[in-house]
Amino acid sequence: MRHDEPIDRNDSERATFVAVGDLVLWPQSVGDRAVTTREADTWPAFALVVGERRDLLGSRARVLFDLLENTRQSPEALVVSGRSRWTVVDPVKALFRLRLHIESPPAFDLDVLVPARRLVGLLHAVARGAPIGLTTNRHIRELGSTVDIRQVLQHVVVVRCPPVPGLAELADELLWTMAPGHRRL
Repeated sequence: MRHDEPIDRNDSERATFVAVGDLVLWPQSVGDRAVTTREADTWPAFALVVGERRDLLGSRARVLFDLLENTRQSPEALVVSGRSRWTVVDPVKALFRLRLHIESPPAFDLDVLVPARRLVGLLHAVARGAPIGLTTNRHIRELGSTVDIRQVLQHVVVVRCPPVPGLAELADELLWTMAPGHRRL
């Protein structure tokens, strides 16, 4: 599949999740020095937390749950490759739809509705190609109060996508609509 092809095919096989939480993972510093964008690009800017809906356990979304189970057994982060499309569903509530087509084996498609108020400032990094993570409530509960990035990566699937032209502009427009005093006509 070429990168310029639409990722809207197979809607009957696409699972839809709602992000019920997020983990901001973009580092500000390591020790006493600031982290460069190049260094930070090696891990996700953030991880979206989705519920493990029973109605999706028998669907192709099961692939995501199986991948998450494999993260604990691997000493390294589980990384998949894919393509993404971000659209604004509701600018007032800062609600995005993230449509993912995961290409690396096994291939699967999913949509995630993302309340993006906390994450909108990180979308510039995602627009440049910074990866994101996917996880579930259960995996987050298992983490407890851990903030060590290496332990967090054992509970997320890291999704690498090519840069997303236009996502930075979408984020800027959304930030503008969220600004105090902005009125919609």
